[in-house]
Amino acid sequence: MKKTGHYALIPYDKRQKGDIIAFKRDKGSGHVGIVSSKKKFISALRNNVGELDIEKFRDNPRDKITGTTVWRYIGPLNG
Repeated sequence: MKKTGHYALIPYDKRQKGDIIAFKRDKGSGHVGIVSSKKKFISALRNNVGELDIEKFRDNPRDKITGTTVWRYIGPLNG
């Protein structure tokens, strides 16, 4: 996303509805969702789509989240 010039990195505490939130895991692939409110994000789950609590997801030891990044769409820089 960074190379497109259409997204800006946002501090975690400044996230807002519509931002992309990415969670890094200690092994394997991470997880990505769309922020739906200050405390929740929309996530594609195994069998459906759900709205999850961001802090509970980050703190769940089963998920082993080691980092969180937030991106915001800003549109093309030259257009």
